[in-house]
This record gives sequence, structure tokens and C-alpha cells, in this order.
Amino acid sequence: MPESCCCFGCFNVRQKGSGLSFHKFPLQNPELVNKWLIKISQENFSPSQHHVVCSDHFIKDDYIRGIHPSEDPTSRHDLLHQAIPSVFPAHPINKQVILQKRRAPPKLRIKSEKEENPIPIKKSCPGITDHSYINIPMPSTPEALRDKLKKTQEKLDNKRKELKAVKQKVKRQEIKISKLLNEVKEQNLITKNEIDLFQMNFGEKTFQLIENEVNQKDKNKYGQRYSEELKQFAVTLHFHSAQAYEFLRQYLHLPHPGTIRQWSASLNCQPGFLSEVIDHLKRMILDRPEFRHCCLMFDAMALKKEVVYDPKFGNYAGFVDCGKFQPSSGDTLTTEALVFMLVGLTGQAQHEILKMLIITLTEDGLHIHGVVCDGSYANKGTASKLGCSTDPDSIEHRFKNPANPEQTISFIFDACHLIQLVRNCFATLQTVYHEDRQISWKFIEKLNEIQQNDNLNLVNKLKAKHIQWKQHKMNVKLAVQTMSSSVADAIDFLREDLGLPNFAGSEETTEFIRKMDKLFDFMNSKTPCGKGYKKPMNLSNIDIRREQLLDIKKYISESYDATGQPLCKGRRKTAFDGFMISIDSVLEISQFLLRMPQPFRYVLTFKMSQDHLEMFFSRICRRGGWNNNPNCLQFKWSLRATLLKNSILPSKNANIIVEEPLETVFPETTPSSCTSYKQ
Repeated sequence: MPESCCCFGCFNVRQKGSGLSFHKFPLQNPELVNKWLIKISQENFSPSQHHVVCSDHFIKDDYIRGIHPSEDPTSRHDLLHQAIPSVFPAHPINKQVILQKRRAPPKLRIKSEKEENPIPIKKSCPGITDHSYINIPMPSTPEALRDKLKKTQEKLDNKRKELKAVKQKVKRQEIKISKLLNEVKEQNLITKNEIDLFQMNFGEKTFQLIENEVNQKDKNKYGQRYSEELKQFAVTLHFHSAQAYEFLRQYLHLPHPGTIRQWSASLNCQPGFLSEVIDHLKRMILDRPEFRHCCLMFDAMALKKEVVYDPKFGNYAGFVDCGKFQPSSGDTLTTEALVFMLVGLTGQAQHEILKMLIITLTEDGLHIHGVVCDGSYANKGTASKLGCSTDPDSIEHRFKNPANPEQTISFIFDACHLIQLVRNCFATLQTVYHEDRQISWKFIEKLNEIQQNDNLNLVNKLKAKHIQWKQHKMNVKLAVQTMSSSVADAIDFLREDLGLPNFAGSEETTEFIRKMDKLFDFMNSKTPCGKGYKKPMNLSNIDIRREQLLDIKKYISESYDATGQPLCKGRRKTAFDGFMISIDSVLEISQFLLRMPQPFRYVLTFKMSQDHLEMFFSRICRRGGWNNNPNCLQFKWSLRATLLKNSILPSKNANIIVEEPLETVFPETTPSSCTSYKQ
């Protein structure tokens, strides 16, 4: 806020070019301040360092140079040491002072009551501030009021003129921009060089949109043609939000939503094998034979139990349909969708469907090395029917290929699902044993208690939600963080370095946690640049890795619960016998791929996990927004849109994390030599 004069009836404000100077109260001289307060008729006013009096209330003899600021507005004007304001035209008549020339000091006179009892100067006055507008004194005479009104009116007129000028300027600019846009639309003003400049300075996607606008501007809506990249952009955007797509079509030339629906309607997504996908795989392995090495995984996704009318076929959908395998009862409502997925390494009729799919894919030239699923009882039953054995005394991790008995297919249980089950079993039993040494869940609880109560962070991510695991039992991330080496290191630090008695005897617990963490890293290597236990298998480390994995397998088989029953044979055996089977399967597949005639340089075990299927389920659920369980028709419609464009990302709240780029399903791709063996 600008400084304003605090004298009675004065409204002068500090402003550039006003010809006024403003002077602060001489607070270092209380007696002189009292004289100023008497003169300005502000007896009940406590000045501060921010209050000022303007030069209109002083005469030129009050200044050191003897020149009034109104006579020389460009120079600095300082008051004399004993100067007192004496000009107050707005004061009442009884307070007006007749100005005289300064002369010798007056003769001795009796001091007035105010002079004998000067007003004390206070450091602050809570009732009055620099910008108090409650008791603003008004001009005391009509003439002064008219002058003040005239000045205010002039200021208002000036501001209105400035506002009018700005509006006119904006209007002229809008007219100029409109003319330029019309010229661009009427004439082809973008040359080949300018298009190259756009391509050089903008991203590929942005340039494609600009190029599409240039190509479509002179065509009617029936003659527009779109590139493959723009089609993929349109399909992906329409998948995420049809409303956002309609809004964007008002500003860009994009395909009509009906056209997108026609593209997806051409795909056959009825229950059974997707012939388009199988045909695409055939064409792919003809060009790149190394792509034939793959794993087959399957899982079920929950569907909404509902009967809906299918207008395309004119019937009701929502009943159990296994494609070529007709259900025994035609009135049974479906509750889940069983999905099979192939990932390249570069129920009642579940095992029968799996056999037929393996036969079909093998006849088309694919080499299936493994089948991946979670550790549910139904899937373990499927493994047994295919010829595998989960009995720890006679484990058989492979079965013969029904299309080629000379080939064997290994059975793998998803490592993410198994590490969840290990955490659940450990937390439920509280105590397990290995060679008479106790492995206790209480050490993890005590570690979290110390970190929370003492506000410590021993370089781990352990929180209350890791201990209260039942509320987050499907969260893989929490299970992995609980069974991590950082937790084991923190427990060792509290026992060995700090010597806390509560952690005495925790050596076997940390050994168990480290082995589970090491095993999960072995089964989940994602990048060729991984280090330590996350490093992919290759010829240089396959023998060492085999010894380490077999040592962990032996450790699991020798662990038992409080009753003496081995963990791989008890009620919660799924996690432990599942890991034992998966260790044998991963080692055999890696050994084959690294030592075949055209060997892989390395093997990423992440390709033998179920994360790829989980990402697919997340995309299907994301199509429905809040509806996480679509019905059978919604599942088929979402599948069509996903097949058209595979760049649709999973939700951030999904149970997996995307760590590799996603590619289109149907357009032919040419992977680089570095990724030729992991597709």
C-alpha cells in the first residue's frame, strides 16, 4: 500500500511526479513528537516509524535548503532539526494558525496543560494501524469536499480511459490472429522444409498429429485416410474414454467412433482359441524362428454373474461356454473367464483345454517350454492330470508334450503368488524350525515396533501395514518387502551391533528371510543389466546358480512346523512344494536355452512369471473404469479393443508394475538382435 499523510483532513498519497515529499515523525525526540501531534490535531494518535506527514504542511523555511518541494520536485528535501508542521488548510477555523515568518524564540509563558502533560509515545496501538479506514476524517468545508471529489473523479476517468485502450488493443490482436488463421486455412502455407522443421523440433507423436491435420484439411469427411500410427492413437484414446475422444474430435481430424467399432467388430472374440492371434504367431515365427520358444500361462479372472442379451448374435450370453468343449449344463451362469497366454522367452475341463491348446500351438511351429500358473488347488490338480507330481518325496516337474512326445514341458508356479503364500504361512504359524533352530515372526514385529516407537528407519520399508498383512494379503509388493534382505540386515544390526536382548536367537530367522529373498530374485530377473541375485542366467553363472537354488530347495524340504511336520507336506504346503517344482523347471528350461544349437545369451526368469497375464487383466478391468468385474460381453468387447492396440497401460493400482515397453499385437514387428530371445 502507498504511504499517505496522517494529518487531519489530508488525503495526499505518495505518488511519482506529485511534487510532494513525505517526512517521518522524529521518534528519537519525544518532546518534538508531542508538538507534531498537537499541530496535526491527532492528540490520541500514537505514531510509528511508518507514519508520515506530507510537505503541504510545512513552509520553505522549515527545510535545510530553504526551498519547498513544490518548487523543486526533483531534488531531495530534508527538514530542519526543530521543524514543526504549521500549514493545515483542512482544519476547522478555530484551529487555523496564522502563518508568520520565523523569528526569535518567544518570551517565557505559562505552559498549557497539554504541554505540561505530554502525550506518552507508545510502541504500538492495537486500535489504530497504518491502513485503518474506520475513522477517516472527511473535509470540513464544502469547498474542500468538492476539490476532493473532483480529484477522485479525474482519477476514475483516467482509469476508464486506460481500460478502454486495453480492450481495443486486445480486440485488434484477436482480429489479426483470426485473419492469419483464415489465410492458413485458405492457402497451403506449410512447405516441405517447414514440415521437416516440425519433425526435427517436435516429438514423433506430435508431428504425426500435425502431419495428419495438414493432409486432411482439404478433404471431406468421406475421403479422409489415416496412418497406422494415428489409428493406434485413436483406438487407445477411445479405449480409455469415449467422451474425451469425442471432445478431441472437435479440434482434430480423427476417425469416427463408429469406424473404430467396425475395426474391433471384425475380430472374433468368441470363447475358444483366438484364430487371429494364432495366425499372427505363425507369421512371426516364419520370419524369426527364434521366437518359437515360449511359455504358456493361464489364470482365471472373476466375471460378474449376469445374463445379458447379445444383439450381434441375437441370443443371451452369460452362461458357461468353453468353445469346442460344451458345458454339461446349459443353464449354469459363468463366474470367471479362463485365459491362456503365450509369453516369449526372447477347472473341470481345464487340463483338456490346455492339452488342445498345446497341440494347436505345437503344430503351428511353436516350442512350448513351460506352463505357468498360480498355486491354487485347481491348478495343482491340473498339473497332476497332465503327468506332474507335487509330492515332495517324488517331485516330477515336467510332462510330455501331447503333440510331440519327444519334447517335455515344465510346470512352473508363479513366484509372486508363492512369495505371498510364504509370508502368509510364516505370519500365521508364527514359529517354524530348521534343524532345531527357531524361526520366529515375532522378530519382525519387534523390529517394526522399535522403528515406530523410536522414530527410526533402519534402511527398510517395514511399516504397520506389513505387520497387519491380512488387510493386504493380495499385495505382492508388501510381501516382498517383508521377506527382504533389508529386514534381515536390520534385525542383525539390532542383535549384533546394539546387543538388544529382545533379538537374541534371531540368526535362523534372518537366514530364512534371506533365502526367501534370494529365491524370489532368482525367479524374477527382469533386465540383462541386473546385478547380484537379480542378474539373468547365462553360461558363466548357470552352474553357480544351480548350486544356490538346489541349496534353497534342500533348506525348504528340511524346514518344519511346531508339530514336526515338514512345511512342504503340511496344510500350507502350496508355497513350499510350488517353489521346489519351479526351481527344477526353471533350471531345466534355462539349461536347454543356453546350450541348444542356437543358444540364448541369457535367460530372464521374469518371462516365466504370471505378471504378463496380470497386466492383461488390469487392462480389461480398466476398460470398465470403476467396474472391476465385467460381465461376459463386456469382457469380449474389452478384449477386442485390447487386441487392436496393445499399448494400453495397466492401472497404477494393479498388483504388478510395468517395467518394459508394450508393442502392438497385429502389426508386424522387427525386434532388435539384443531382444530376439525375449520377444
